Amino acid sequence: MNYAHSSAENKYQSFREHSLHIAEATLPVGLKSVVQLDVINAFALAQAHQWEESPSRHSDASWSWREGFKQYAYRHPKRFELAIWFAKAKLCGLSIGKPTFSGSRLRLDIIEALRDSIL
Repeated sequence: MNYAHSSAENKYQSFREHSLHIAEATLPVGLKSVVQLDVINAFALAQAHQWEESPSRHSDASWSWREGFKQYAYRHPKRFELAIWFAKAKLCGLSIGKPTFSGSRLRLDIIEALRDSIL
């Protein structure tokens, strides 16, 4: 990874983490203690791999989070990414996207939730 790419990745990772803290603060009071919002990390990708093997996964879902996310993340340092957790233990949803060319909107490219999620 070259310096410019690494610098952009670090800058936008900081923005992503700050945005998630703001979003968590705006959750309804009843959800604040049980719902956590985070970036997509190795633990989330390991949990998502279990989704890929699950018979309850929707038949249209062909995306491999473990393989696809790494490639997507490298190509799009300005990306949006979100992992939604229940009680810090159960992964309920994942999403990735990127800002539009003008930067005025966010395009969600992949969004998936576990079918039998608690929430």
